[in-house]
Amino acid sequence: MKSKLGMIAAIAIIAFAACEKETPIIEETDNTSIEGTYVGNFVNNKTLKSTEGDTIDATAVITMMDSTLIEFHCYGSNFDSTLMLNLFDDDDTLYVCLTDEDFEHEYGHMMGQGNGMGNGMGMGGGHMNTDTTNQWGHHLYDDHAYGDEHFGGFNRMEHTFDYSFRMMEGDSTYYFHFHGIKN
Repeated sequence: MKSKLGMIAAIAIIAFAACEKETPIIEETDNTSIEGTYVGNFVNNKTLKSTEGDTIDATAVITMMDSTLIEFHCYGSNFDSTLMLNLFDDDDTLYVCLTDEDFEHEYGHMMGQGNGMGNGMGMGGGHMNTDTTNQWGHHLYDDHAYGDEHFGGFNRMEHTFDYSFRMMEGDSTYYFHFHGIKN
C-alpha cells in the first residue's frame, strides 16, 4: 500500500512539474542555426509583394542577442542598417518583428496594445483567422492591429532570410527587399 501511495505521489509531482515548465520561444538548436552571414541581394520594389526591380548585391549578418532577440546588420552599395528584431516561431519559419521604440514608431502603439485581430501570416496585409496556438499567432493577436505589416523572417528549411525595409522618397513609399542564403 505504501509503495502504491509513493508511486502516486511521485507521478503527481512529475505531472505538476511538467505543467509548470514554460516552453522557450525558440529551441536553442534553432537559434544557433540562424546566426551567421546571409549573402544575397536587395531588390527595389514598389510594394511588399512585388518581385521586380533593380537588384544590388547585399549581405546580412545575424547575431543572436538571446533566445528571442537578434541583431540584424544589413549592408550593400549605398545602404547600411542595423536593427534589433524579436523572433517568433511558426513551424518552419521564424518571423521577425521590430522592438521597443522602433515597434511603436512603425505601428503607432506599444507592444501588447494590439486589438487582438492580428495581421495574418508573414509580410503584407491582414486577416482575422490568426492561429494563436503558436508564438507567431500569439504575437499577432496580442501585439498588432488589423492591417499591421510585417517585414521578414527566416525559412529554416531553405536557410534563407528575407526582410523588407520600408523607405520614403518624398510622399512615396517603396521597399528595399533583402533576400539572402546562409553562407
